[in-house]
Amino acid sequence: MLSVYVIEYCRYVIIAVFLVSFFAKVVNTAQFENSISGFALLPQSYTKFVAILVLLGEFFVVVASVIGGSLLWLAFVSAALLLTIFGFAIAAILKRGIRTSCNCFGVSSNFVSYYDILRNVGLVMFAMVGWLTLSYSASIEYAIPLLERVAIALAAIIFVVIWIHLKEVVKVFEVR
Repeated sequence: MLSVYVIEYCRYVIIAVFLVSFFAKVVNTAQFENSISGFALLPQSYTKFVAILVLLGEFFVVVASVIGGSLLWLAFVSAALLLTIFGFAIAAILKRGIRTSCNCFGVSSNFVSYYDILRNVGLVMFAMVGWLTLSYSASIEYAIPLLERVAIALAAIIFVVIWIHLKEVVKVFEVR
């Protein structure tokens, strides 16, 4: 029965992350395209196409996660794949010393850092734990009561708000 709660928590984390990311990019698509261009990983002519692919991928993860059922495993795997690709892109930027903003969760003046890789690794782990727990669970047919579902969702949202601002949170606690 614990596995049902683990799956739901991971599911809500993935929904929150990709929903925030998707809407932040849709609201300012031009800035997102500039970020892709600033990464200097692909020819400029592919920028718009890649932006559309990323948005479609993020939208798919949200929709599949919300629908759940037989699509939930695919949502977890797709989320892990997208986050891994983003992580490698960030690592490539850092390795080449490019100072640019990710704008992963809205327009930001913060340059890409190792905290962004750590953030993605943590989120990949949530996607993989959700997928593995789902894969090895005898059944996920247990109905979680509404109040518990709301509590799980709120806990996931609080975690996501903190985790996507990992760099800023760490700076608050740095000893000066």
